[in-house]
Amino acid sequence: MAPTRVVIDACVLYDAAVRDLLLRIGMAGLIEPIWSPRILDECFAALGRNRPDLTPEQLQLLRAAMSRAFPRAEFRADAVSIVLPDLKDLHVVGTAVAASAPLICTYNLQDFPADSLRPFGLHAQHPDALALDLLGAHTDAVLAVLVEHARALRRPPTTMDRLLATLEARGLHTFAAAARDELAKRG
Repeated sequence: MAPTRVVIDACVLYDAAVRDLLLRIGMAGLIEPIWSPRILDECFAALGRNRPDLTPEQLQLLRAAMSRAFPRAEFRADAVSIVLPDLKDLHVVGTAVAASAPLICTYNLQDFPADSLRPFGLHAQHPDALALDLLGAHTDAVLAVLVEHARALRRPPTTMDRLLATLEARGLHTFAAAARDELAKRG
């Protein structure tokens, strides 16, 4: 079965811990991350404004690394006729339509009402709910992703507890609790 295509909104890509988790899940073949040039532009512009510790070169390297890791992720948004609370989000829906991606992963669920998305066969999901669903459906694979994610964090070195606490602080409360429970069961 092919992985579900998921448009990852700029607000989700902005956060390093959540971005890394979802992209690692994508590398494991559990989802197919999708974005548009505009989604990436929004994400990296916000990072440039809000993270003075990151140089433009570092941001450029990160964007290039994402594109290399997921060469089929980028889609140009189709024009769509839809009513949304914030018209600036039309391009996110247009990206989902262009990519035939049924899911939009966003923190801003209020900006993507179910009634507006339904005619397009789309729905929006918070990253906590998406990660929890993936953990439930692919427990071993998601736990392996978490173990590798914790091992890869070296500046500073990170334990599994610290990684889960970081994800929890970024809004993945339910996922972090469920992952802790699964890890505890396995000793």
